[in-house]
Amino acid sequence: MRKISKEELDEILEKHEKWLNDKGGERADLSHTDLQNVNLRYADLRYADLQNVNLRSADLRYTELQFANLKYAHLQESNLQRSNLQKSNLQNVDLRSADLSNADLRSADLSYAGLSYADLSYADLRRTWLLGTDLPGANLFGTDLRGVYSLWL
Repeated sequence: MRKISKEELDEILEKHEKWLNDKGGERADLSHTDLQNVNLRYADLRYADLQNVNLRSADLRYTELQFANLKYAHLQESNLQRSNLQKSNLQNVDLRSADLSNADLRSADLSYAGLSYADLSYADLRRTWLLGTDLPGANLFGTDLRGVYSLWL
């Protein structure tokens, strides 16, 4: 797993923002990167490649992660409150003890995700079972599902 400095991360995020706004730049590729404990609160990581990234205990509150590839990502104990994860690839992601309260997970793919002890209270999971997000094999042991929107409807 590669390590990058804060300056490198800031440069990647700056180039990604330009790419998102059609002003040059390039799509963020943070795959296989160790970003444990990083603060990415309010970051715009739409369409970013975050496959197999280590974001354990990261602050991802209010982060834009629509269409991001988070397959095999390590997000244990991360704070994803109010993050937008619509249509993101969360296959085989480790979200044990993560805080996903009030997160938008509409049409995200959570197949085989580890969600034990995660807080999904008031998360928006519309179109998650039959109409978009796959949950086969997801581990929901001890998961807080209070107020979840339309989990299997």
